Amino acid sequence: MKQKKSVEDYLKTIYILSRKKDVHGADIAKAIGVSRPTVCVSLKALTQEGYMKEHLSRHETLKELSDRFDISLTTMKTCFKSVYGCSVYAYMKSYRMQAAMLLLRDTADSITEIAAKMGYDNPSKFSETFKKEFGQLPSDFRKSLSK
Repeated sequence: MKQKKSVEDYLKTIYILSRKKDVHGADIAKAIGVSRPTVCVSLKALTQEGYMKEHLSRHETLKELSDRFDISLTTMKTCFKSVYGCSVYAYMKSYRMQAAMLLLRDTADSITEIAAKMGYDNPSKFSETFKKEFGQLPSDFRKSLSK
């Protein structure tokens, strides 16, 4: 007799499969036995398939994201947190800060320009967020690279 999977088992499967680049949301849904893969497709589209990468400067509301990916707001928030361990906003903020770190390392763009690319109108707010994420200001991070 087949043992029934727990919610944790399903979430673990979704998380592991969503990290693979060549796996699509429909594949994830099939692996966990979901007939309507909307949630799996939506989470993968938001995090892995370029939406965030292409829209780093855009700060959308959760409602706008749920409408864009055709998933209810409550389901999106619950599933996202279950799969990724944090809220959509926390994930997006961390993703932006990782991208900003790469730009600081790999380009000569000013901190103001990088802040704007990450969707921050105020470079001070960007610097504050960067410091909370990495423990140092963007300017200090960049200086540490030249040592």
